[in-house]
Amino acid sequence: DLIAIQEVKLKRISDTRPDMPCLEDSKQVQPTLDEVFGDYTPFWSLADKRQAGTLTLVHNRLNFDPGKATFSFRGAIELLLRHHKVS
Repeated sequence: DLIAIQEVKLKRISDTRPDMPCLEDSKQVQPTLDEVFGDYTPFWSLADKRQAGTLTLVHNRLNFDPGKATFSFRGAIELLLRHHKVS
């Protein structure tokens, strides 16, 4: 349901938009994402030139609301607990 990829070495579209890869990089990776992970919605967290970023893929069957995206450990655990009952 969730796939997390670290060390993503893509340029962000701007310093104010770490959630969007630049157009040139997007053109290179989007066809592969569509083909291999077509049932997933991508969430990018791209770093600056010195660091790598992350890509989180969320399966569409989770009906995930992007407005509730969180990048904290506690927020991630709470999200998982809401979508899956823990016995």
